[in-house]
Amino acid sequence: MIDRLSRPIVVGHRGFRAKYPENTLSGFRAAVDAGVGMIELDVSLSKDRHVVVMHDETLDRTTNGRGAVRDRLWGEIRRLDAGSWFDGRFAGEPVPDLETVFEAIGKRCVINVEIKPDAVEPVEHDEGIENQVAGWICRYGLLDSVVVSSFHPLALHRLAAFPIERRPLLAVLSGKKTPFDPFEVLQSVSAFSWHPDHRLLDAADVARAHRMGILVLPYTVNDAADIRRLLSMGVDGIITDDPVSVRTWLKTSSHLS
Repeated sequence: MIDRLSRPIVVGHRGFRAKYPENTLSGFRAAVDAGVGMIELDVSLSKDRHVVVMHDETLDRTTNGRGAVRDRLWGEIRRLDAGSWFDGRFAGEPVPDLETVFEAIGKRCVINVEIKPDAVEPVEHDEGIENQVAGWICRYGLLDSVVVSSFHPLALHRLAAFPIERRPLLAVLSGKKTPFDPFEVLQSVSAFSWHPDHRLLDAADVARAHRMGILVLPYTVNDAADIRRLLSMGVDGIITDDPVSVRTWLKTSSHLS
């Protein structure tokens, strides 16, 4: 499925974050229904090791709950309201788990699953985040349509060591505070793509990644001038909060002139 994505690839950051509550089925479905071919989401672990779709380490910002995700049982988290904080129209929107997302849209688009660093444990575990994510990908037959990314090299190295029949495509995330050389990790895990902070990217980096056979998808890009600048560098796509507007802009503007 990934090979069929039109270029430049437009990735919906946390779904359709500009118009819908982030990391919710409403946002994911809206993006896919509008023709967005790839969405990004974040995963962490609950206290009982359930794979929860949420960006923050805590529940406070995007739900009516409080406290750390890792300190709450999935049965508690799934009953929270993940929509009202964004707009009253989304009151009662539940926090999804990874299985629910795969069930709903797994066959309709490419999904970038970002493993949050706080979910990566020092010692590998049978029910660790890496094993569970790979397990759900295989269970739903999505090895060719899911890319797993992380800022944490340990998660990527663990996944890269999996046997080929359960090894997902991998992406390296990097930013201003990244304590490693992204190109070293890209090479060591045989990455499919690199997702850098767009503000730190230059044409030489893009060219270097391309020489390694790696796609470049910078985040989080919402401004037309930034999109134009990045496309002129030769990036393969962008990660954006408003994928529908960006797709429309790409179709209607002379963005490379």
